[in-house]
Amino acid sequence: MRFRALLIIVLLALGGCTVGIEIQVPGQALSAPTTAAPPRETATPEAAAPRHQVQVRLFVADKYHTSALLESNTRMDGIHDSATAKAAWQDPALATDPAAQKHAADTMNCFQDNPMRGEDDPKLPLAACAPDYKVAVLAPTLLTADQIAEISYGVSDDPAQGGTVWVRLTPAGSRTVAEMAPKNNDVLLALLLDGRVVSSLTVTPTLSDTLAFRFPTTSEAGQTARALVNH
Repeated sequence: MRFRALLIIVLLALGGCTVGIEIQVPGQALSAPTTAAPPRETATPEAAAPRHQVQVRLFVADKYHTSALLESNTRMDGIHDSATAKAAWQDPALATDPAAQKHAADTMNCFQDNPMRGEDDPKLPLAACAPDYKVAVLAPTLLTADQIAEISYGVSDDPAQGGTVWVRLTPAGSRTVAEMAPKNNDVLLALLLDGRVVSSLTVTPTLSDTLAFRFPTTSEAGQTARALVNH
């Protein structure tokens, strides 16, 4: 390896000029500047805080791995009672039937409260409100709070992306994700809080022990992390 040293020798001072001689000296290369990773803060449970339902669900996707994400019906009144909502928003046909998916979206107004808040059946598919008032059609629950070891938050690795919530999984949770990931490349994976999708990430074949969910701001990431940890 070589590094470049610049030796400035004043040989002649005419009109304030200097003459520089550049020489190559064998030795150790200059190290590249390092950038410290953005700090993360670990969310800790609070005894007096409300309890929340936390889930991670895979999006229902077609054979091309395109995730099912529809427009919610924000122009009409949605379903208000939990029994009717469950029949439409947890219809087993949601897993394969576009007509059932459209019916769920048509009966869901994401400006309104969720009558099934935190009461969905983890064994059934679920239509749920997502950011930007979209309706996500989701497969049965992949992970529950029992498979989460730690939740932290902070500035995203790319600050332009806002904030991130990092969900570190237990060994059992990591195995579940590692088995799922190679078969679902490019499918979206949703993080749900009380039955609502708060963020999602794109599955890669090597996804395993830590899930990174992006948020518009660090403040929103922190608020969500502090709610998620109180499950």
